[in-house]
This record gives sequence, structure tokens and C-alpha cells, in this order.
Amino acid sequence: MKALIPIAVVGVLALIVWAAIASHKKTKERKAALLAWAGANGWRYAEPRDTRFDERHAHFSQFRQGHSRVLRLAIEGDVTINERPHRLTTGDFQYKTTTTDSKGRTTTTTHNFTFLLLGTPYPQLPALTIRRENFFDKIGSVFGFDDIDFEDAEFSKKFMVKSKDRRFAYDLCSVRMIEFLKEHAIDAPAIHFEQGELLLATSGIWWNVGEFESTLDFAKAFVDRWPDHMLAELENDSGFRTGIET
Repeated sequence: MKALIPIAVVGVLALIVWAAIASHKKTKERKAALLAWAGANGWRYAEPRDTRFDERHAHFSQFRQGHSRVLRLAIEGDVTINERPHRLTTGDFQYKTTTTDSKGRTTTTTHNFTFLLLGTPYPQLPALTIRRENFFDKIGSVFGFDDIDFEDAEFSKKFMVKSKDRRFAYDLCSVRMIEFLKEHAIDAPAIHFEQGELLLATSGIWWNVGEFESTLDFAKAFVDRWPDHMLAELENDSGFRTGIET
């Protein structure tokens, strides 16, 4: 029995080494694929380990979680939607959280997520969130928490829409937009507007090239469905709506 112990240890060590090699290979393959994707589109690929990215985008709570926040990978460039340039930043973000148990022992956990950020030509866009409704949203609605409802009951059941500017939310969520979002009810990423930027993010995973492309396609299709009258107002003045409707 004692002779089996070293063999078991060797087996575990071999498994750890194999997993590390496989992970390193997968990382290299992902990097090569992303470099090729960025190059084919005329975008810039970088591994900046930017520790101030969270400060520049502090208006999004997603970039202010935990501590030791760092942008680990970034692809930057321009995309054209509705014949207008939109600044693209997409990549990997990492932060850590530390907890302390009753005995004073601390545990630090690393959290990863991949995001897509579009800088729109409209800095005056009101803040807004659209995401799939979850259990806590349903509980919150019982207590009157702010979730904007629409005539389409199916859409209101599946999605949580929140904005201080309710008129903007109703304009944005036209019949065409609602149908589009319902078609993507299972795979639609959470949508956040802050200070003229559009953020889509998925926690816990690093996207591969296909997932980057599909998320960008979703963002383009989402923006392409903005109503013409709303775009006209955005382009005609620098204050789309300054009043807050309740």
C-alpha cells in the first residue's frame, strides 16, 4: 500500500503538468487567432495590463468591482454602423475579491470577464440597462423596484429594462427592437449605456474569436435597429433629452 502512495503523487503531478501545458497551448492558439482577426480588420491588438482602464470607465460598475483590477488584453479600432464610426474596444478584464472567515483567514478569488465596448457618436445618450430578467428581478418587482414594462408581455417577462429616462427606453425598445431581442432571449448579453458608450460583457469566460465576432454582430444589429426618429434627434442636437420622466 505504501508503494502506491508515490505512484499516486506522481500521477497527480503529471495531471497538473498536463493541464498547465494544455492551458498554455490553448492560450497561444487564442492569441494567434485574435491577432489574425484584429489584423484582418485593421484593428490594434495589445496586452497592456492596463491598471487604469477601470478609472477611465468608472461610469460602468462592471469595471469597479473588487480590487487589483486590470485590463489584460485589448483590441481597438473603428467599426461603421448606420454610416457612422463607432470606437471599438474589446478584450479581457480581471479583478480580485478577498473575503475573511470567522477565524480571520482570508481567501482571494480571481474573476475574469470579456467585454465589448462601443463608443457611439452620441455622448448625450441616457443611461440604460437591458438584460434578461432573473429571479431577484422578479422579487424586486413585487416591492416596486424600477423595471420598465412594455405592452409586449412576453418581452417584459423575459427582459429587465431600467433607465431614469423612460421616454428614451420606450423609443429605443420599438416593436422592431423588441422582436430582435426576443429572438436572442437565450443568448443576448446584458446591454448597458453610460456616457455615450455601449457595454456588452460576459463573466467567467474568455471569448474565442467566434464569440468576439458574434458579440460584435449582435452589437451592430442592436444599434442598426435604433429608430430613425431617435437617431435624427441625437444628430440634430447635443441634448437628446435632458428631462427625466417618471
